Amino acid sequence: MLLFEKKLFILYIIFLIIFIFFTNNFYTFEQTLVLNQFDGISYMNIANSSYNFSQETLHYHHAQRFYLPYLIGLIGNTLNIDNYHVFRVFVYLSIMIIIIFHSLIIFESKCGLKSAIIVSSLVFLNPYLIRFFISVPTMINDIFFLAAVYIFIYGLFKKNFYIILGTVLSLISRQTGLFLFIGCIFYLYRNKMFREILYIFVFFIIILFLSNIYAQNTSVSGFNFKHLWGLFFSIYEKDLMYTVKWLSLPLYGYIPFILFAFTRKKLFIKNINTEIIFFFFFFKQKTAYDIHS
Repeated sequence: MLLFEKKLFILYIIFLIIFIFFTNNFYTFEQTLVLNQFDGISYMNIANSSYNFSQETLHYHHAQRFYLPYLIGLIGNTLNIDNYHVFRVFVYLSIMIIIIFHSLIIFESKCGLKSAIIVSSLVFLNPYLIRFFISVPTMINDIFFLAAVYIFIYGLFKKNFYIILGTVLSLISRQTGLFLFIGCIFYLYRNKMFREILYIFVFFIIILFLSNIYAQNTSVSGFNFKHLWGLFFSIYEKDLMYTVKWLSLPLYGYIPFILFAFTRKKLFIKNINTEIIFFFFFFKQKTAYDIHS
């Protein structure tokens, strides 16, 4: 992508973000509960009790994700600011991280301006990504996890410490960070980076140890490993057609792109690349699954 095209791309991203902010809903905490986003109750309880363990009984897997809500509560309670506003600030910071690393990955993939605009539109205009988290900021762990995945992917492109950073950030936000941890270990082992393997194992043990301490003091039940691989249990326990229909929901966002691809087949085949395909399927499917699971 030429320098002039990069500038146009950045201007387009700025336009997208401004458009999203001016056309989005900004719900109060009570309104998010009407939308059945009850996970936010646990995270708000953690934030409100940030100088101690939560005073309310939490689900074990929610309690294990205490890091971000606890930090938010420390900031809000210390500065005497409504914690809900601090949640929103953290969401904005996560969005900034996603925008920055999304742009860096686009530039690293060396795709053309048209392809970059298509994939960025499908990612950022996805109702399950930026729009959702602006409306429901208490779900900070989910968008922070996506930001961590972006950092991890950029690290794979550059083959540098961002791989470890993305893995650590994913582990403090969601239990599914375990899969990035496994991928990180595999990558480091293949590249004979044994000292880095030791570092990431130390981080993993510390994060897991502190998570379990907090969870054991705020929950009455142990961890259900379905929260790690619940999708596979869903496929096993429900009929096949139900699973296929459920997994197909995020694909509706591809309809304009699919129509364009069929009407401009040669142009599509000429310009598409594997990085673009990865962006389409990973981020739209991942965000939809995290929010509805």
